[in-house]
Amino acid sequence: DAEERVHGWTLRLKQRPVDEDGRARGGVRSDICVVPPESRLKLASVIGVKRHMGLVRELAEEAAPAGTPPPALPPPAAPQPKLQPQPPPQSQQPPPPPQLVENLDD
Repeated sequence: DAEERVHGWTLRLKQRPVDEDGRARGGVRSDICVVPPESRLKLASVIGVKRHMGLVRELAEEAAPAGTPPPALPPPAAPQPKLQPQPPPQSQQPPPPPQLVENLDD
């Protein structure tokens, strides 16, 4: 078991008891307990700590009130005109390669 205080928060880690044969129930497990500063509230999960700190919104804030219809779908887009097939472009001769110029420094 361990207990630490960090910035006013009390963090407790408690190992679960072991069976008669010396093995922990369900493997080696620990429970965490976090007590916020100036409070007696005991938080037992990471999400509980995040909610208390205001990092995660409550589900009730995100969900719509009961009886509220789901949001309407946007209106369908106007039909697009069908494209007419275009004839293939006329083949053109590629431009001739550039001509090399003699060295004019001589």
